[in-house]
Amino acid sequence: MDRKLVLYAAAFFGIVTPIYTKLGNVAMALFAVSMVVYLIRNGQRPSWTITNIGKTIFGTTFFIVVLLLFGLLYTDHLSRAVRLFENYLSYILVPLLFICAPFEVLYAIREKAMKYFVYGCLISSVILLGHNFYSYFLSKGAWVIEEDLFGYYYTYHEFASFLKFHPTLLGTYCIFALVILNESNYWKNTLMKAIFNFILILCIVFLNSRAVYLLLGLYGMYHFLQLGKRLYGRSKALLVGLVMAVVVLTSVGIVALKDTYIYERMTDQLIWELNDNKGTLYDDQHVNDSRVSRWEAIYEHAMQRPLLGYGSGSEDEEVLKAYKEEDLTYALESGYGPHNQYLSFLLEYGLLGLGCFVFYLGYQLRLALMHKDVIYFCLIAAISISCIFDSVLYLNTNIIFFAFFGNLFTFLSWRNKTTD
Repeated sequence: MDRKLVLYAAAFFGIVTPIYTKLGNVAMALFAVSMVVYLIRNGQRPSWTITNIGKTIFGTTFFIVVLLLFGLLYTDHLSRAVRLFENYLSYILVPLLFICAPFEVLYAIREKAMKYFVYGCLISSVILLGHNFYSYFLSKGAWVIEEDLFGYYYTYHEFASFLKFHPTLLGTYCIFALVILNESNYWKNTLMKAIFNFILILCIVFLNSRAVYLLLGLYGMYHFLQLGKRLYGRSKALLVGLVMAVVVLTSVGIVALKDTYIYERMTDQLIWELNDNKGTLYDDQHVNDSRVSRWEAIYEHAMQRPLLGYGSGSEDEEVLKAYKEEDLTYALESGYGPHNQYLSFLLEYGLLGLGCFVFYLGYQLRLALMHKDVIYFCLIAAISISCIFDSVLYLNTNIIFFAFFGNLFTFLSWRNKTTD
């Protein structure tokens, strides 16, 4: 019965996390309680060897809390840094729970949580799409679809705001759900899988996040290559047909979206963001400082203290100082954060902290490749790429998600004796 409660809690966490973050926090708490009860009643205890302690500290999200503690020694923002412990609690709690659990229980948790996470993403997608189309047709007063459906007011932040998600974070959830859907054997019905794929991809289109489009493109290429390998062994004609179908669909999609806000964000605005633009127009009306100009300013400021950085909790204030130093007036007035997790670690903990983070990601990718786990690899790759565009591991919306799934895959790889 104790094990069933753990699995019910894992399923609940999986289904509510992509729908409502506060419910996800509640689900995380319920999962932690059910795990503690299970571990105590079944006499599960960790093996506290030096090797296991070292692996847990540097091979799990535990390292983020260790950096936070280390940064307390020299920060000028002690009160803010201390408050961060509440946000980062999952990064230390989840590894401590998983270190005690046997492989069979972790595997059952993974299967249950992943399956229901897909359902949660589907529910979230249907809610957002339903709300979006309802608002659009209500404003039109008729059942017609025109180019403005893919405009500013029905995509990106406007689309995701109904469930209070950032488009990039929710898009990362949808990508992970797509990978689970296509790389697992939970759903045998081909038609059902096709419908689920369509709903998730349509949601991703309206989320209009460049980072998520990149993730979708990379996974699409991988999926296309895998399908191509299978078709090549059966019939070269089928392979040629697949290539032509992809080319035609891509061309039609580009033409259909050519005069929309989605196309503008992926072309003119993207080019503007990737160049050093300070106080220039990024469209016909709005002036701002480009992302690259902000990154350069933050990097230059961080390199004034390259080894250890400015300490825990210093990010917000030091970023604004960086903008002021480089005369990035619009970024300063808007109070933009780094929008880059790698720069966040560099700014707060210097090259030491950045090195720990890069080591962690590389180690996770290596484990995924060793165990030939596509879902694990795609999760870490998606987080690694998302971190280029935002400080995703510092946001509560993503903390509970990555603390749970990231650590779950790590501990499963350590306990999986078949490939050690």
